[in-house]
Amino acid sequence: MMRAWQLEDFGLDCLKMVDVPTPEVGNKQVLIEVKAISLNYRDRAIIEGNYAPGTLTFPFIPTSDFSGKVVQVGKKVTQFKVNDRVISRLYAKSSKGTLDSNGDKHTLGGPLDGGLAEYVVLDEDDVVALPGNLSYEAAATLPIAAFTAWLSLVHYGALKSSDTVLIQGTGDVSLFGIQIAASVGANIIATSSSNDKLSKLESYGVTHFINYTTQPNWENKVLEITNHKGVDHILEVVGGSNIQKSISLLAKKGKIYFIGFLESAIAEINFMQLAEKQAQTFGINTNHHDLYNKMIEDINHLNLHPVIDSTFDFNDVVDAYQHLYENTFGKVVIKI
Repeated sequence: MMRAWQLEDFGLDCLKMVDVPTPEVGNKQVLIEVKAISLNYRDRAIIEGNYAPGTLTFPFIPTSDFSGKVVQVGKKVTQFKVNDRVISRLYAKSSKGTLDSNGDKHTLGGPLDGGLAEYVVLDEDDVVALPGNLSYEAAATLPIAAFTAWLSLVHYGALKSSDTVLIQGTGDVSLFGIQIAASVGANIIATSSSNDKLSKLESYGVTHFINYTTQPNWENKVLEITNHKGVDHILEVVGGSNIQKSISLLAKKGKIYFIGFLESAIAEINFMQLAEKQAQTFGINTNHHDLYNKMIEDINHLNLHPVIDSTFDFNDVVDAYQHLYENTFGKVVIKI
């Protein structure tokens, strides 16, 4: 038997620690002793019933992002051996190199059991080797937030040092976006409602800071910084009415990456403005097998170190979730 946290219904009070059988490995599977788990906005939305509620069957084990050590391998496993350090992927059983139309049926942490357990069994194709320069805690933060930022700016964006990037907020994806943009020497404009958070960003390579609360017409400041040219890349994490504001700030042939829906998943936009700017728009979906492996290689090469806000014990998972509602700066990690 092993300890695990199961969600028995929607609501944080329905997240319970239970004893369940330790999973057994199949021929092409590995048994992972989980060492660290990181929480995402997706995990909070699942608890609240705001993320694909019709696909979930209770009870299940939440969270998709975790790292650990291989402690047993199936008879036909070729990619890993006992004691290898590994990281999960959000999408299990996805097609190599392509988007899988059935991917949402195979996501860890809902509807499939996820990483909030002492042990997890996964197909060997659904894990990747942990970069040698990262701790278990740091590696657990990569599967969603880092991959989302990397797909946007590196894979689709082909970001270069002469580009200007607008990073909205200081959430997990935004912080990885800042680190990636800084690693290539791009010009970074960051927005936040917190002067304290903005002050922290200077050490991460941000060149311009805007508090959108004290400067409600902050888009004018962006245009001023860019001499009214606009920005080349925008990580759009807010959604709703904010999308039109982002579109207005794009430079000619600028790229906008649709990532978040903190305000709303529905937006009214000026299509003519998109067309006139020859804007390039990307809906970011992390259901890519081979690209995920490439991202891990890049993170290792760039020597990026994820920003961790706080670390909680496995017994204090409810406290960790509650901390997501607070004024965090960096990832919330659970350590076993």
